[in-house]
Amino acid sequence: MALLLCVLSLLLAACSPSGPRSSEPVAYQVTDTEGTVTAFPAPPKRIITLSMSTDEVMLGLVEPERMAAVNGLLDDPVSSNVTALVKAIPHRIGNPTVEEIMALQPDLVVVPDWGDLSIVPSLREAGSEGGCLQRGKESRRNP
Repeated sequence: MALLLCVLSLLLAACSPSGPRSSEPVAYQVTDTEGTVTAFPAPPKRIITLSMSTDEVMLGLVEPERMAAVNGLLDDPVSSNVTALVKAIPHRIGNPTVEEIMALQPDLVVVPDWGDLSIVPSLREAGSEGGCLQRGKESRRNP
């Protein structure tokens, strides 16, 4: 009987997760084109993208309530096909500074590859865990 308990305890120990345990669970990780890995404990709730086209794509993926701000051109029916959808989003941005972006307290900022990438390091520094940054074009989701 003691031998059986010993074998069972060894088997259970072998099945337990190894490595350090995080105090916050990770729902998923995203790796951007620069190789930066960001762990998300939950889906982002305050998203900002830095172009009109990425705003439109993001609005096809998430509810408008999850957008912290959108490009001001999305209100123009000549330029945008989502004018009705963006009415509930209170903030508009054009070419925002790092300070303007961080004042909106985003938990995800999407910077397209064709945008001003010089703000990426500043956004990462200013945002700690809550201001992570993923470049839009070639990002991939890792399980």
